Amino acid sequence: MTTPSVPQDTLLMALWSTQLNSYVFVAVAALWAYDIMLRFQEEVAFIHKAKWNIAKLLYVSARYMPGLMTFFCIASTIVEDADCQALVNVAAASGMIILSVAESIFLLRTCVMWLVKSYIRYVMLILMAVFLISNSIIYLGQHKMIPDVPECNEFGQPLLWSTILGYLVLELAFIILTVVRCTKNRGSTREPLLVLLLKHNIFYYSCGFLFTIVNVLCMLRFQVDHAYDMFFFPIQITMHTILATRMQYQLWEADRARMCYESEQYPMSSLLCACPTEVTVAS
Repeated sequence: MTTPSVPQDTLLMALWSTQLNSYVFVAVAALWAYDIMLRFQEEVAFIHKAKWNIAKLLYVSARYMPGLMTFFCIASTIVEDADCQALVNVAAASGMIILSVAESIFLLRTCVMWLVKSYIRYVMLILMAVFLISNSIIYLGQHKMIPDVPECNEFGQPLLWSTILGYLVLELAFIILTVVRCTKNRGSTREPLLVLLLKHNIFYYSCGFLFTIVNVLCMLRFQVDHAYDMFFFPIQITMHTILATRMQYQLWEADRARMCYESEQYPMSSLLCACPTEVTVAS
């Protein structure tokens, strides 16, 4: 039985893209570990002192799951062929879960800004989970084989367009809702619009939106039959988690500063309850 052959250029490009992905996996792991060590003292304070709720659960998941994802990504490049594809699938599923968790943090913060009732927030989180599960099933069924390339280095073009574009629209909606809210609140305050936008975390939303745009451009520019078009995806996931968790930690620190003169009725996370100033301005 003859082995199907492929053009030499395609084979070389596939092997080169495999090496590129290995470099990206190591770089992402180094970035994640460096950020953990950089903020280790703050991490310990938050984990020890913050009250356990859905916001803290999202924080812990988004903060530490990238390490698990990069472990599976790196392992897929060094294990035997028989186990490689399972590791690749686990890494891809972990990446989509992490991205959904980070977007959930942004979603909760936006809901708080608009004083959305708590049960509606949970419905939105459930819908996001359904969206994640459906796209994971689609991804796992779309692996394509490249002949003459070892199985551990097989990379098809996973059709993650629905996931990427879905999150792109969601992040754009976060930015628009934040701008609209700040514009409405500007009439009752003397602060410039830019200051209000920065206070309402527009910087984090914009950076996340920018990284998604770059990912989409990479997918459009490098549309080939291997993973070269997806090399930016792990970077996007890691940066989203860094942005989301830093935003949440900043909100938690602001709540701690207010605890000395505010009532105990407000939770320790502004992801779940609007602070009194936001309620006053909104009313």
